[in-house]
Amino acid sequence: MLAAVLAALGYSDLAVTHSVRQKTKSAAKNLLIYGAVMIILAFLGAQNQIMLMFAGLAAPLGHELIIYFDKKAEENGEPIFTESSEGVRILDVLENSPARKAGIASGDIIMSLNEASVRDISELTGGYWRIKRGENYFQAWLPADNWGIIPVPRVHRGKYVYFGGNFELLKLLWRKVKKIFSKIKKCVR
Repeated sequence: MLAAVLAALGYSDLAVTHSVRQKTKSAAKNLLIYGAVMIILAFLGAQNQIMLMFAGLAAPLGHELIIYFDKKAEENGEPIFTESSEGVRILDVLENSPARKAGIASGDIIMSLNEASVRDISELTGGYWRIKRGENYFQAWLPADNWGIIPVPRVHRGKYVYFGGNFELLKLLWRKVKKIFSKIKKCVR
């Protein structure tokens, strides 16, 4: 007999080699395939005890494999946005920010401020920014602070993100299972 079970998954990802939109679609596709496989395994498990055990093992392992392969692809791929020698490249722009209202978008390069070249985010302040988008240029006036931009990190700044070790969720699950079994052992004695 099959029964519906509600499961909530915590899932986070990092988009370095793809846009956030592309990464979201990829993650949704992977989780859809994972969900379909789990439904099939649950159906087969209802018919056969061995398949039921396999489904029980496949659930956390499949989830960990998705995370592992996504993380490896991000670590080994080429970033879509790299720092620019022309100015400050924009990684993202916050919703309803002065930069968004001025038309600045992800991938744009801030070339100058009040006609003076800009090489680092620390050189920016309010005024007229000259921005490059592809082969086109435009100007935008922005206030002195709170622009709502996230610049592409400079290489010399070090890492901004810790990826964690491999199979972290599985290791955590194993520690919890061992803890439960040790408590059961104590109760049995």
